[in-house]
Amino acid sequence: MSDKYWFRGKIDGGAHCGEWVMGFLHFYRADNPIAIIAHHETGEMFRVLQETIGQCTGIADNSGKLIFEGDIIKGCGCKTSTYCSAIKWVKDRCGFFIFEPNESEECELMGIERLDPKHTEVISDIYSLCTYDCGECAPSKLTRLIAD
Repeated sequence: MSDKYWFRGKIDGGAHCGEWVMGFLHFYRADNPIAIIAHHETGEMFRVLQETIGQCTGIADNSGKLIFEGDIIKGCGCKTSTYCSAIKWVKDRCGFFIFEPNESEECELMGIERLDPKHTEVISDIYSLCTYDCGECAPSKLTRLIAD
């Protein structure tokens, strides 16, 4: 199956707690949903934190790393190479979009088709502490701006 159907999430508990797992998403129990991701290579099942689940865009960055919903990217061919943006699925538009903070603390929304993988680098995600210092990259700022 194509990687564009994969999801990832941070493992909730156990020896691998807090680590990312990538694979196939399953939900159990309609009354109190539990999110499970089956590892894409081993099939091993992991319970994941629902707020960290993101779908793969099917696009890889300049190093071959897959880009997921919730990733923070640098470059993208849309702004200067030091500008950071976040990837988000927009339900009412049925697609992935690039959220770029602008000077007025708002976000510009651009379709992911504008992304140039050759000039894009995944540097972090909105769920982790970003260690890349590009001046514009503040995961808490991006998280606040792209929140539903």
